[in-house]
Amino acid sequence: MARRRMIDPSIWSNEQAQCLSTSAFKVYVFLISQSDDEGYLKVSLVMWPSLINPVDRSYTKEQLVNDLNEILAAGLVEAYKSGDEVYVKHPHWTLYQTIQKPSGSKYPKDGERIYRIEEYRNDIGTVPHEYDTDTIPVNDHSHFVPPKLSKEKLSKDNTKIPSVASAEPQPEQGEATKPAEEPEPESSPLPPPDSQPDPEPDIEPVLELECQAPKKRKASKGKAPTAGKEPADPLYHSIKDSFLAVAGDFTNWGKEGKAIHGIIEKCSRASPEDPAGCAERMIGELWRLKNSRDRFYRDQPFLPSTLNASGIWDRVAEQLKITADELEGARMWEALDPYGVRGKAKQAVGG
Repeated sequence: MARRRMIDPSIWSNEQAQCLSTSAFKVYVFLISQSDDEGYLKVSLVMWPSLINPVDRSYTKEQLVNDLNEILAAGLVEAYKSGDEVYVKHPHWTLYQTIQKPSGSKYPKDGERIYRIEEYRNDIGTVPHEYDTDTIPVNDHSHFVPPKLSKEKLSKDNTKIPSVASAEPQPEQGEATKPAEEPEPESSPLPPPDSQPDPEPDIEPVLELECQAPKKRKASKGKAPTAGKEPADPLYHSIKDSFLAVAGDFTNWGKEGKAIHGIIEKCSRASPEDPAGCAERMIGELWRLKNSRDRFYRDQPFLPSTLNASGIWDRVAEQLKITADELEGARMWEALDPYGVRGKAKQAVGG
């Protein structure tokens, strides 16, 4: 295992390093961190992709080769071949690394200088003799290469190569192929139409937000409560619909339902005469903060449980006071009045 390595601050002003692509720069830092005490390292196209990008399976050996060649072209490292292996070395290693009691390199220090890694790759994209054939798992199909048939034979026999993983026998030529049987549709979880509950009343959300289409979320924990089991309080449904306009769905309906009750309770204490207006202002302020440059709010999910959290509720309320002081009161109310409960109340009295 390589010791800890130093990244010199001059790397950020080095033209050779800063001309690298983002992917190649990451590989270059990997080479620094993994080299031995003398700045040598053996190339492994099999292992390196998963070490450099452990969570990105789309990073392939071919991309790694391109990044290595980009680093070689910039002159940041040198590559050479010794026997059947390829190695890299840092030509200016001792200028940037100070190592106490260094261990001698176990890699050969001399070999045939090469300038492009792919010149020494075999058909499956690895350094020749990266591993012995005896160590390849018998059932590993990652290196399977299907046989190639000539166009003449394919057109003559009308042959199709079956999938490697398919264990089903292929029909012989001239044999009628039965169409695949369609699976029977699952029984609908909904009760018969006669037992359907009455539809929910058409209640507008507290605050209609301009946002992108709801993102696909994880499977919900529990099911959304039916109309008969949800509270009849219009404010409950208005708050719920305001958040669902952005979230699309709740991953935990029980948790978010309790949070909505918590918001109503807080608004009732803060503004007994107008809890709906309080909820409207707090939800609107949370949405404004989430779309601001404040990293804390940007990283918070736009959910009732977020706003109901004591720490966040107090911070949003404090920020709302600051916002109200900075804006003219009339302009702020004109921006909020067309939406939610306030707008409907205004229309009801002919305002």
